[in-house]
Amino acid sequence: MRRFLLVATALAVCIPLWTGCTSSRSTKKPAFETTAELVSYLRSKRVNLMSNGPITQPFLLEPGQSYDVMSGGTLHVFEYESETGASFDASRINMNQMGAEDKPKVFRRGKLIAIFFGDDPRTTSVLTEGMGSSIL
Repeated sequence: MRRFLLVATALAVCIPLWTGCTSSRSTKKPAFETTAELVSYLRSKRVNLMSNGPITQPFLLEPGQSYDVMSGGTLHVFEYESETGASFDASRINMNQMGAEDKPKVFRRGKLIAIFFGDDPRTTSVLTEGMGSSIL
């Protein structure tokens, strides 16, 4: 009986580890590759956005979309045809180009660059959760 309990306990612990089924919270980022998918993700996390239409930034090669963040601030999202293009443009961004008083948070993930002009901690947290840490 004792041996049976030992084997049963070992299996209960090992099988979830072998199959990848654990009760710990996953740190995998959500899947999105487009502006629409990012906006949908933000809305699913209760970040209320209102579209302002197209936007350009003189230091980025691609046009983007501007959104008012209802809790305060503005979000600009730029979608590139490739991760290489997004990476190239992200490497060229610096705070001097945006004005010292703005202090935006810049995020890049895959083919997307998101620039958040605002100081709402919830929006910043959700962007960080979905896109990783701010690159600036």
